[in-house]
Amino acid sequence: MDDKPRSGRPRRTRTNAAVKAVAQRIRRNPLCKQKIMAREMKIPPYALRQIRATRAKKLLQQYAKNGHRQILFTDEKIFIVEEIFNRQNDRVYARNSREAAKKNQRIERGHHPALVMVWWGVSYEGITQLHFCEQGKRTGPFSRIQRLHIKQKQQRWLEVNLPGFIAAQDWPSGSPDLNPLEYILWSILEEKACSKPHRNIESLKADLVKSAASIPLEVVRAVIDKWPNLFKKYINANGGHFE
Repeated sequence: MDDKPRSGRPRRTRTNAAVKAVAQRIRRNPLCKQKIMAREMKIPPYALRQIRATRAKKLLQQYAKNGHRQILFTDEKIFIVEEIFNRQNDRVYARNSREAAKKNQRIERGHHPALVMVWWGVSYEGITQLHFCEQGKRTGPFSRIQRLHIKQKQQRWLEVNLPGFIAAQDWPSGSPDLNPLEYILWSILEEKACSKPHRNIESLKADLVKSAASIPLEVVRAVIDKWPNLFKKYINANGGHFE
């Protein structure tokens, strides 16, 4: 029996040549952002989502049977000395500005508030100390290529010295909802430490350290245990947005 002619458009994105080109690009720069690479190589958004979903499936299989409890999740976030304020969620409904001022305290914003970058790690067994990198020290006088070289060296060191290290090219990029720190723990810390303005960076640091230590281990564990279900939702959404 002869096979019938195939219907539909010819494959353009996941061809052998395209896969080879993407693999070469990743080898040259494993930290390249997927969105930038997709735009430069003219890869459609749906193909990018498929790449993210594939990475998520591999990680979910790798850390099955409560393997996620062995992961040390890390991230960085910038904090400012001013009081926390969310333009989207912190809204006041009133007939006029005078009534609004009575209902809610006015929060002022400066043009260039003092800030500090914070590194934090959390695991099922506990949390790490906070590490601070103050304003002006976040980036040195390096070119983009030099910074990339340093990051690649860091990745290689981590792969050699930390068993089970998840490399940048193995994590679904542009997916903050998959990191326990980004999808809730940073918010908890910010709510505790930044509910009022700080006089200076040292005051902000002290409150961040105190607030991080006050988060119960049960809360951290409950957040980390959501990790597998979040990955499953992400995979079901084919690497796209999910609730």
